[in-house]
Amino acid sequence: MQKDYKQWLSLLGGLDNIVEMTHCTTRLRILVQSIDKVDLDGLRQESMIIEPLIKGGQVQLVIGTHVEKVYRELIEVMSALQYEEKSNPSTKTSETLSSQTLLAKVMMTISGLFAPLIGILTASGLLKGMLSISVAAGWLTHESGLFVLVNAMSDAVFYFLPVVISISASKQFKVPLGLAAVIGLSLVYPTLAPTALEMNEPLMVLFKDTVTELPVYFKLFGIPLILPQYANGILSPIGAIWLASKCYPFFEKHVPRLLQSFVVPLLTLVSVLFLTFMFVGPLLTLIGNSIALGLTALYEWHPIVAGLVLGGVWQWLVVMGLHWALLPIGLLNLGTLGYDPLLVLMTATWMAQSAAVAGVLLKEKSKELNSIGIPALLSSLFGIIEPSLYGIVLPRKKVFFVTTIASASAGIILGWLKVKTYTVTGFGLFSLAASIHPKTGIGIDFYGRVLAVLIAGVIAFTGSYFVTKKVKFESK
Repeated sequence: MQKDYKQWLSLLGGLDNIVEMTHCTTRLRILVQSIDKVDLDGLRQESMIIEPLIKGGQVQLVIGTHVEKVYRELIEVMSALQYEEKSNPSTKTSETLSSQTLLAKVMMTISGLFAPLIGILTASGLLKGMLSISVAAGWLTHESGLFVLVNAMSDAVFYFLPVVISISASKQFKVPLGLAAVIGLSLVYPTLAPTALEMNEPLMVLFKDTVTELPVYFKLFGIPLILPQYANGILSPIGAIWLASKCYPFFEKHVPRLLQSFVVPLLTLVSVLFLTFMFVGPLLTLIGNSIALGLTALYEWHPIVAGLVLGGVWQWLVVMGLHWALLPIGLLNLGTLGYDPLLVLMTATWMAQSAAVAGVLLKEKSKELNSIGIPALLSSLFGIIEPSLYGIVLPRKKVFFVTTIASASAGIILGWLKVKTYTVTGFGLFSLAASIHPKTGIGIDFYGRVLAVLIAGVIAFTGSYFVTKKVKFESK
């Protein structure tokens, strides 16, 4: 195994070419100093790598759902070769980052922030889904002690999302963990929450009678202090930790070494929180809400068109490694509206991939293809589509086109029926529970989602079967 990893490092241009490495749910994401030194063809021959890609200025190795284990083992090998796991802010790193486009930097940051959180977000969403099923089936009531306890378990990560994101961002922006945690906690401090301030009469209300309504209850230094709902928020904690990454080194440079241990955190904390509460937080909240409102406006203008576009584009975003960039929009909608009508439009892609793989396997009837196709199909059924996408679907362009049509068709159905999701569950069979209303139970949202998934499956299976030819499968 170590021999394989050493070969990977060689194909990536050697240890000196690797600047930083992270992972998401299925991929290793590697920032390198020089893309030209990376041997993609060589990486493509490695049996453990489903597909090597260069996207967004970084190397992405599609591994599968066991990527975290591979990541840890690779880090151990790199450490044994005297390579430090955490990135070193050297000139080489800054030059590499500066050569990336702004979009590439943003996407890499988002991927790095959310990669460690996807598992717990999905687990909490599934717990919410199971709770909704239990209430709908009459096994639990909203007043029962078990419901209250499990609801707190499932809701905690979403309510305290700014804290979780701040901790995750501390590694990305190289800010001390404790400082980042306190900044995140300050954003959700109970007495500053809108629900605690509502007992007072606001001085003014910005964007009145909209979902982005922002009441102003008091002023700070004569400046109106806007305190939006930071619980469930995403952009504000990211902005705050980014500010801390600039303030902390500045104070560290100018404060005497004898006083640094407590004065630097003090000055950073005060500076960052004042700037965040007065300017950065409200501004980023408005930007985030505006983006969500823009996509929501497309949905409200024509849900069917929104379903066609968002449903059809999801697997293309997966190919480009940009798919998790849309997650914050769904979380914003869940935080402000209590539901999300947008990300649900893309949630039939897993069935399109699963059914397409089944159609290809049935048509080609290759034992060698079955060895990777059957595990890929099972993976897709549980929401991880990369093995199917890169191993089976993408190499067959007609099949890829069929799955795009199937996903877009499902998006049209979901838009037409105005299906909503009430929590984050990832994708796959268990994600269907996310469209069970937490109070009214199973209804049109759930049945509409099931219908869309079935339609995607029928189109993808039938289409892939007929466009696939019986050819001998060649392994990588």
